[in-house]
Amino acid sequence: MGATAAHLTVKKLIPKTTYYLQAGTVLFVLFGLLENIGVMDGYAPVARLAYGISAMLCVMGLASGTLGRLNQSSLIVKLGRASYSIYLVHLIFIGVIYKIGSKVGILAMASPTLVYAVLVVGGIGGGMIVSRWVEYPLMNWTKKQIS
Repeated sequence: MGATAAHLTVKKLIPKTTYYLQAGTVLFVLFGLLENIGVMDGYAPVARLAYGISAMLCVMGLASGTLGRLNQSSLIVKLGRASYSIYLVHLIFIGVIYKIGSKVGILAMASPTLVYAVLVVGGIGGGMIVSRWVEYPLMNWTKKQIS
C-alpha cells in the first residue's frame, strides 16, 4: 500500500488535498476504537486491510501536500529514509530500553506517559541509528560490489 501511495503521489495521479489525510486519520481512529471495544479483531486480515488503507490515505494526504517542498535536512525526510530500519528494529530497542529501565528501577518511579514517550523515542532513535550506520553503508557497499 505504501508503494501504491508513493506511485499515485509521485505521478501526480491524485490531487493535492488534505482530504486524504483527514479521511485516513478519521478511519484509523475509528478502526482503533472498534478494536478497543472488541468489535474488530486487530490481528485479523480485515483489520490489517482496514489499518493499511487508512494509513495509505494518511500518507497520500501528507505526501501530496509536501511533495517538492522538503529539503534533505528535514526531520521528516530523515524519518522517511530510516523508516524501513525503524520498522525492522524498533521493537528490539523498545525491549532493551524497557529491560534496562526495569533493572535500574526507573520505570517504577516514572509516569506511564513518560515511559511511553521514552520507549517511542528510543524505538525511533534506534531505528535511525541502524539506518545511518548499518542500512545505508551496507546498501552503498553492495552497490559498489555489483558495479
